[in-house]
Amino acid sequence: MNTTPPKIYEYLDYRKYLQDWYADRKTHQPSFSYQNLARKAGFKSKGYLHHILTGRRNLTKSAVFKIGEAVGLDEKGFSFFQNLVGYGQAKNGAEKSYFFKQLMESAPRSPARVLQEDHYEFYSKWYYNTIRELIGLIRFREDYDQLGGLLNPPIPAAEARKAVHLLLRLGLIEKTRTGYRQANQAVTTGNETQDMAVRDFHKQNLSLAERAIDAVTPEERDLSCLILSLPEAGFQEIKAEIQDFRKRLMKLADGKTSPTRVYHVNFQVYPTSARLGSVK
Repeated sequence: MNTTPPKIYEYLDYRKYLQDWYADRKTHQPSFSYQNLARKAGFKSKGYLHHILTGRRNLTKSAVFKIGEAVGLDEKGFSFFQNLVGYGQAKNGAEKSYFFKQLMESAPRSPARVLQEDHYEFYSKWYYNTIRELIGLIRFREDYDQLGGLLNPPIPAAEARKAVHLLLRLGLIEKTRTGYRQANQAVTTGNETQDMAVRDFHKQNLSLAERAIDAVTPEERDLSCLILSLPEAGFQEIKAEIQDFRKRLMKLADGKTSPTRVYHVNFQVYPTSARLGSVK
């Protein structure tokens, strides 16, 4: 196999990588075609390759090896490509998380990769967001036992230290002469990384809400449930109302001074039946 194109490590979508690889090859060799690539990979038809690139079909295990060799990946690049395919064709969230971690471990370190990794880590633990809020409310003097103990449920000092270091690295908090304060810098990465990380974050929040049923007194929480029958248009109206309400809550919180506690406010609306139009 030939030298791996460095750009493969910048991708989270193997189809996009192959499309860009083909476009680059076409630029340098105008006569190169899908037929040439298909032949090089040992495929009988260029149609199969076209279906792969457009997302109509998935790569089989044997096809992964053929494509990897056809585009000239070295051993390390091919290992990354295998995980890239696994990530893109994952059937559930657990598989997707597994292959994402494999990608982060197998890729050369770069600023782009570190940002993806840190962003994923930021949403991987529910308490990172809470510590970001909390650290501006107390005079934190590197007492990680105290910081971890202030969370509900508490976390070990080592995890609290890791959280503070991550928040500093992301620019979400900053050190001052008297302690720490929250910074307003936002962190953005590719949508795939963000969507996967936030999905796991929501799962943790649901678990916290379940725990609160027994661990938090009714006076300190509010849990409720509505069962509604709605047409599609009604569901969209409710989503819009929740989005507007969320914005109003943010403004309300921003206007309050001397906060005494950090809260997670969850919103859940989901179907618990099939579409009635499908029932005959």
